[in-house]
Amino acid sequence: MPPRLRLGAKVRARRRDRELTLTDLARRTGLSIGFLSQVERDITAPSLSSLALIAGALDARVQDFIREPPPLAHHHRDDPAGAFSIEEGTLSYERLSGGFPGKQLNAIRMDVPPGYRSEETSHEGEEFVFVLSGSIRYVLGDRPIDLAAGDSLHFAARDRHRVLNRSGERAVVLTVVTQDLFGERRKPRRAGRAKPSATQRLKPDVPRELTK
Repeated sequence: MPPRLRLGAKVRARRRDRELTLTDLARRTGLSIGFLSQVERDITAPSLSSLALIAGALDARVQDFIREPPPLAHHHRDDPAGAFSIEEGTLSYERLSGGFPGKQLNAIRMDVPPGYRSEETSHEGEEFVFVLSGSIRYVLGDRPIDLAAGDSLHFAARDRHRVLNRSGERAVVLTVVTQDLFGERRKPRRAGRAKPSATQRLKPDVPRELTK
């Protein structure tokens, strides 16, 4: 049996299949070229929000890269069905929200290990954070906001933001976002590579170097 591809190899293969450079992917996601390069080399793991941005930019879904938990209409605290992580030792998640036509919210329980520092990101919609235990810092633009258990934060997710756990203890955070984390609002894509538009077909071929 061939070895299972790691996340970075899957992202790189998908990007190359779509004939995109790292610069193209950075432009589509708003993530830095350096960060995306580290993701592809499995040096760092993206947050769920950033992985959703990467998947959308590559005409894919999160489930194309990791084992995605099913939506949960009813969640019991002892049921691990919604638990998952992108990479062992980083953030772990528990999906709390269900799935139905017209759904706008995604609720995620997030376990943040000590010393964790996320990449800076932004996405569409709103984000609401409620700290269940421990303490955490959100940085909105250049403004740090420290949150302890019982504190909450609501902000426009288009603002650049990142998450840090500066304490020596795990933090548990409830996050509710309107971002389409799992690609449930997108129309099913057709198999195969996207065809160029009529305008693109009329343009002469201009060689460009693809980032390897």
